[in-house]
Amino acid sequence: MRKMISAAEARDLVLSHAVRGEPEEVPAHEAAGLVLARAVVADRDYPPFDRATMDGFAVRLDHAGTRVAVRGESRPGLPPPPGPDDDGCVEIMTGAPCPAGTEAVVMKEEVQREEDRVTLPGGIRAGQNIVRMGTECRAASVVLPEGARITPIALGLLAAVGRGSVLALRPPRVAVLVTGDELASAGRDPGPHEIRDSNGPMLSAMARAAGVATVSSFSVRDTMDSFADALARCEAAEVVVLSGGVSAGNYDLVPAALEAHGATIVFHKVRQQPGKPLLFAVKGGRLFFGLPGTPLGCHLGFHRYVAPALRAIAGLPGPGTAERARLGAAWSTTSDRQQFVLARVERQGDAWVATPRAPRGSSDLFAAWSANAYLEVPEGTRELATGSEVVFDWLEGAS
Repeated sequence: MRKMISAAEARDLVLSHAVRGEPEEVPAHEAAGLVLARAVVADRDYPPFDRATMDGFAVRLDHAGTRVAVRGESRPGLPPPPGPDDDGCVEIMTGAPCPAGTEAVVMKEEVQREEDRVTLPGGIRAGQNIVRMGTECRAASVVLPEGARITPIALGLLAAVGRGSVLALRPPRVAVLVTGDELASAGRDPGPHEIRDSNGPMLSAMARAAGVATVSSFSVRDTMDSFADALARCEAAEVVVLSGGVSAGNYDLVPAALEAHGATIVFHKVRQQPGKPLLFAVKGGRLFFGLPGTPLGCHLGFHRYVAPALRAIAGLPGPGTAERARLGAAWSTTSDRQQFVLARVERQGDAWVATPRAPRGSSDLFAAWSANAYLEVPEGTRELATGSEVVFDWLEGAS
């Protein structure tokens, strides 16, 4: 077990254990947001016929500037009638198949019609208002590559090529274990020396924002038996997130409880603020995160370590390149640890400007709720002047 490591080393260790999950066959209607584990190919040419893009008339080029008879109608979803001939054209609707011999489609607004005959404009161009068969996509060609994320447009494409299911990577199942005898359960007024659980709802929301569909939640008392029972009940979860119980107090039982459960602790304590007591353990392919009980330390732990692990397991890209901003107000600390500072980042002119929030300790959600980013301040930096350049990382779902 490693102790008091850097924040960069901690995230590297987490990601080295966050192995991409096994692909599953997933119904297409449940696949939005997932990553494809196998490419999808077209089942036929698209469009599967020469398709009209306008309401109008299917004509030959030598009809230009002449008056011809209207012989038949082509409608979407029905076989087309015989095609245009020496003295006749075919009325056609948007999306309908072009009859054999159609060289162009003239818009209805560009003709003059008298009963069953139309006068066509001059200068008709070959292929105008027609999408030729197979020009969008050829049969058996790849329409969605392996590794593509299934967006709403991609989901529409799956429907278009007749795919009712796909081989994809599901996000891991997550269990959230909130520890502490001082926590009042949901729906119960706290006693004079109790507090309400804010970490459980926050962590569950962060897991869902990271794309997790299955989140279970458990309350754990400060006893080894309660930990053993809760850990046994969440065996189906690939990622277990514990809040509280990871520091050095008499009732901080998470390290001992995880070892008793058969997990191996990879590291415990990180040179960062907030969230120094962070713990990470593994058991087989399962990941266990012991986050601090303070809400802001808990939030940073999930944002910086748990969320990237969830994305890696689901086949999604890892943390993006950090952006840069100017500091909108002076900032200082008394600690030499690496600082992760909640801030409000907004565009001002041609630059991002970051204004630190000012929580009164790592439990102060009241001052922190409007933040939309974390500023990353290197170890050993105790103060920054207004206008200093800072690196920042956006919060998931913040606006």
